[in-house]
Amino acid sequence: MFFNIKVLIFVAVVGSVYSCLRNAGNNAWKPAQSNSVPAGSVLAGLEIANSGRRSNTYLSRAGDKFAKYNQGTGACYLNANGKENIVNADQCQMLVDVGHTVWVPVANKTMPCNVIQTGATFAGRANHGKQLLPGYISNGVIYVTYIGPFNYNVFEALTSVPQSLTLPFMKSSYIYKTSAKYLSFKVKSQDEVFVDFGVNNQLMFRLTIGALNNKVSGIGPLSDPMKYYEKTENILDGNSLRGFWVRWISNGVLEFGLDGKKTAISFYNSGVDSINSVMFSSNVRDSFWQIADLPRL
Repeated sequence: MFFNIKVLIFVAVVGSVYSCLRNAGNNAWKPAQSNSVPAGSVLAGLEIANSGRRSNTYLSRAGDKFAKYNQGTGACYLNANGKENIVNADQCQMLVDVGHTVWVPVANKTMPCNVIQTGATFAGRANHGKQLLPGYISNGVIYVTYIGPFNYNVFEALTSVPQSLTLPFMKSSYIYKTSAKYLSFKVKSQDEVFVDFGVNNQLMFRLTIGALNNKVSGIGPLSDPMKYYEKTENILDGNSLRGFWVRWISNGVLEFGLDGKKTAISFYNSGVDSINSVMFSSNVRDSFWQIADLPRL
């Protein structure tokens, strides 16, 4: 059921070197076909033709180049030198991930730790008018093509969450290390779950998702975990996985949001900038999680 996702050893991101970006293994790529989309293909966006026809697009690659597959035309499009070149579907491969991905908004040119590589670049998408266009990311900017070349500083990156956890009632995971300023994960639960953050073994902050019978979520210190909260009716689902992201980029702000959506809750504390560890826990009979490949503390 799960694909093997290999770790990239080194990659430059915004002038720094990290060891946590990931390359989708060859098992995650399936041959494209002109008349069908492989099951589990990663939906990347939506294009609207001049005729008004709406077409889903999917993440693809042609050799080591980023590409997209347009379901409406049944063709792959290669982004090369700011232009779109049509590639026969049989020369293209589509990313098939069976749901182990989360779209995360990128801010301040700081990339998520577990962003997925497609070809020789990294996968993202950006809003372009009423359309959502996939593209490749370079130096904190996304490059997309449609009628002409466009680039954006505001976009989403595709992240990988291949590691699975099942947490029984009132049980916690190990404390994991994180070298990034982002965390993405998926969870299936009928009621509230928790993500705690801290420095090494000292956990200091808590994110509560789906409190009060799945009606609100909040962030705060462990002594006051719902200090900042918002109504989040039915944010969790006991039958299917929901994707989430958290980031603590700078200025003591911890932000929480949903897969493919903007910030839902923000919390300020000067200690946030030092976060380097995380723990997951459940307040229900069973919760099922998908997280990044984080090392135990």
